[in-house]
Amino acid sequence: MHSTDLVPVFTGELNGQTVQFVDARDLHHFLESGHEFVNWFKERIEQYGFEEGIDFLSISSKNKNQGRGRPRTDYHVTLDTAKEPAMVERNAKGRQARRYFIDCERRLRETAQSRAQNLLTDELQSAINQEAHTLVLRSFGPIRAALSELARQHLERSDSESHPG
Repeated sequence: MHSTDLVPVFTGELNGQTVQFVDARDLHHFLESGHEFVNWFKERIEQYGFEEGIDFLSISSKNKNQGRGRPRTDYHVTLDTAKEPAMVERNAKGRQARRYFIDCERRLRETAQSRAQNLLTDELQSAINQEAHTLVLRSFGPIRAALSELARQHLERSDSESHPG
């Protein structure tokens, strides 16, 4: 199994910031905790002091298959928050999930660094092009003056040859 197959990570918004989330139900299922999801998640909230709107979002939805029952609540947990239950789930799945989240962070950092390098390269190339353009324009001044002087001398010679003394 590839690390990208463990728990889907998706991007969302939390307090105006773009963050990475995992679905808490997906994490619970993957970890094979053996506890009922609702109790497992509520215990984790209490145990670690997770705060709604900071560490996770709760989303209520009416599932067609639930009939007239209560709406189901799903939880989108930030990647940082998801690491905690994974780290304390004392089984092979917990270790595997922890490594997965660490790998997700590494890939995110690499992507950010690559983008920053590309932006820097683009800005540097633009600055080089601007400087080259400025140097070319500066060098045209003396060339223009030299050409004007050669043209003046040529005209003087032509005038003196066509109007001898």
